Amino acid sequence: MKKEIDVTLDERRVRVAANIVYGQRKYWGGQIYRNLSLSLLYPEDVSHSGESLPLIVWFCGGAFTEVDCNIWLPEMSRYAQRGFIVASVEYSTTPATVFPEQLEDAKLAIRFLKAHAKEYYLDPSRVAVMGESAGGYITVLCALTGKDKKYDKNGYEDYSDEVQAAVPWYAPSQMSLMPRPHPGFVDVAPLITKDAPPFLVLHGDRDDLVPIQQSEILYEGLQKAGVDSDFVVIKGAAHGDPLLCQEKVRELVTAFLSEKL
Repeated sequence: MKKEIDVTLDERRVRVAANIVYGQRKYWGGQIYRNLSLSLLYPEDVSHSGESLPLIVWFCGGAFTEVDCNIWLPEMSRYAQRGFIVASVEYSTTPATVFPEQLEDAKLAIRFLKAHAKEYYLDPSRVAVMGESAGGYITVLCALTGKDKKYDKNGYEDYSDEVQAAVPWYAPSQMSLMPRPHPGFVDVAPLITKDAPPFLVLHGDRDDLVPIQQSEILYEGLQKAGVDSDFVVIKGAAHGDPLLCQEKVRELVTAFLSEKL
């Protein structure tokens, strides 16, 4: 059966540039180096439109012991369709590295992306960090340490890793109170100042891995410091729950980032 249909162009097509090397980290007892990579999602039409789009730097979770920067690309492509460049970033894991090397990697990735802003169609003055679980913790730390140069190592130090917004998903923040200890990792509360960028904190009320009290402590600290911040509790959501990947949440995050960036 032959048919003809009319189709309107309602959604932007998204492309991926996978496994871009942004730095290296000593490995195997310091005897060799291993590459650190990120994958970039972008609306296809931006490559010939001349636009510079806002950037979301995404950090996935993995209990600080494992990370795959490509596993969340299907969900992150929804944000690229909405007009963001999205960089999903690999960072070092334990026990091969120790804190704060994970944070150093994350901040290096931000500086790398800003250094290649023209090449990657992004606006270096409109950058947000977003991540889930362990990646949410790194998200919080990146947002709170943008002016702290002691973590700026391994390249592109002429560029700033300050960001304009942060969206942590079910992130640990008071590491000393976590059920599962992570030696060496710091509590974020002492790092919060009035200079922090706007925050949108997301957490499910049925999270039995990272208790919701972790986000409550973060939000209370942000509010006490006078930081522009919102805390959204996702009813019925457990840790890593698909409820965080529904259109209602995407619209919430998109609206926040569009306003702050």
